[in-house]
Amino acid sequence: HQRPPHLSWQSPMDYPRRRELISHIIRLFQQKRPNIAKEWQKKLPDFVRRLESALYQSAHSVEEYMDLSTLEQRLQSVAQRMMMRSRMPGSHSGHPSSSGAGMPPGSSRGVSGAGAAGLSGGL
Repeated sequence: HQRPPHLSWQSPMDYPRRRELISHIIRLFQQKRPNIAKEWQKKLPDFVRRLESALYQSAHSVEEYMDLSTLEQRLQSVAQRMMMRSRMPGSHSGHPSSSGAGMPPGSSRGVSGAGAAGLSGGL
C-alpha cells in the first residue's frame, strides 16, 4: 500500500506542530468572535480539531500546513468543503437541515456565522 506523494511528509512526529496549529486556530476564533455562545465555546475544540485534520490531510508540505499567512483562507476553504459535503444526500450528518458537518449550533451560515468567514474581517 503506497501513500500518495503529497502525503509523504506527514508522520507521527508532527503531533507537536499539530497541537500548535490547533491552539493557534482556537485563539484566532476567540479573537474574531470573543462573545460566542457558551454552547458553541464547548464545541469549539472538537470543531477546530476537525478543521485542523482536514488542513493536515490536504497540505502538500509541512511548510504549507504551518503557513500562518494562508491559514484563514485555508480554514474557509476547508469549512466550505465540510458544508458542501454535509448538504449532499446521504451525508454522514444524518440531518439534512443541519447547519454543516460538525458545525456548532447557531452557525447556520457555516463557519461564516461562527468565525471562518468572520476571520477574514480585520486581518
